[in-house]
Amino acid sequence: MRKEVFMSIIFFDIDGTIMDANGDIPSSAILAIRLLRSRGHLCIINTGRPYIDLDPSLFDIGFDGLICTCGQHIIFHDKELLCDGFSPTASAFLMELGRKCRMDMYYESKTGVWLERYDTQRELAPELLLSLSRFVRRGISVTSPQGIPGFHFDKLCISYTQDSLLSEFLTDAAPYCEPIDRGGGMYELPKKGYSKGTGCRFMANALHIPLEDCFAIGDSTNDVSMLECVGHPLVMGTAPRSVQQIAEYVTNALAADGLYHAMWHTGLIS
Repeated sequence: MRKEVFMSIIFFDIDGTIMDANGDIPSSAILAIRLLRSRGHLCIINTGRPYIDLDPSLFDIGFDGLICTCGQHIIFHDKELLCDGFSPTASAFLMELGRKCRMDMYYESKTGVWLERYDTQRELAPELLLSLSRFVRRGISVTSPQGIPGFHFDKLCISYTQDSLLSEFLTDAAPYCEPIDRGGGMYELPKKGYSKGTGCRFMANALHIPLEDCFAIGDSTNDVSMLECVGHPLVMGTAPRSVQQIAEYVTNALAADGLYHAMWHTGLIS
């Protein structure tokens, strides 16, 4: 028999967990989140995306809070609790380092995104192409940061090839960043000291709910810190084996109602 679970926090990754690559959200996922909230559970998005990259359809579902940019930007019931990013000096250093190491660089803040190409003839990492396609669909332009006085950003993503000086970049960027290998020739680099896991801790502390009573669900390597810090890690069936090994429960794929089944299996919804 499934154990009934009383009020808790559930942290949700977006891509591959709530939403597919085309921006579609299964009706079963929407139903699960609305049932969770109707039972008094707190539903919190926890994503690597910046605030500007959140699809309007996510807000239509209804969430109690948002953790964006790998824990650097936190909002609860429309109140901003935390917002941090790289200083202009650190941003300038990382930009110059990326150029020297032959990286394509994708800069993010809560209000904008920018792209700087080392070689326009080579293809960007698949995840960066997906990010750019989301902005194209919504009519948001992605421009170069060149010439913007005092330019700075909150998070950096790099796309690299065999011609790039990856080891040198990661070594020199280490004092500033928390590198996450996303595979496919891409690294995600939030500010040092931040991750999806720190976002969970911040939110749980603010709401006075023990992390061991919290749930999280995701499907990717940048979800590991989130999954490892809660008492109940749930993982989508399409996740890499290394991520599935962390799980208390591995559910179906998103398209096969995986999110709904995970919430039902845990007793969070009936």
